[in-house]
Amino acid sequence: MESYEVEINGKTYPVKPVRNISAHNIKHYQIHGGKSIPFIKNSDQTKMEEGEVFAIETFGTTGTGRLYDDVSVHVQLYKVIREQFGTIVFCRRYLERLGQERYLAGLNSLVSNGILEAYEPLADIKGSYSAQFEHVS
Repeated sequence: MESYEVEINGKTYPVKPVRNISAHNIKHYQIHGGKSIPFIKNSDQTKMEEGEVFAIETFGTTGTGRLYDDVSVHVQLYKVIREQFGTIVFCRRYLERLGQERYLAGLNSLVSNGILEAYEPLADIKGSYSAQFEHVS
């Protein structure tokens, strides 16, 4: 793949393979089955076995050849949450009131990484209203 190039807006860029991405096996109801095959040659001896299903994804880039999760959006969202709410419980509509857009993936990431804790909404029957009051002294 390194011999390929792409032309974008009249400029030619070399295309490199992404080195930190690998193929992975797929199991029933499981997208990442636990077995991976590197995209580039290395010393890994993992083998595909008969009957296994793999997702072979070829990734190329005009950048460095290494991809990473862009957490900058999550960091910005966390900063807003910390400044606006501190450790107080809040709900998603509060983020919307603050003008935050496209926050759901960032919010899910903060929860899945244990930075924020999720509380499920409490509900009664459809159409009813519920309220809560708490006094701490």
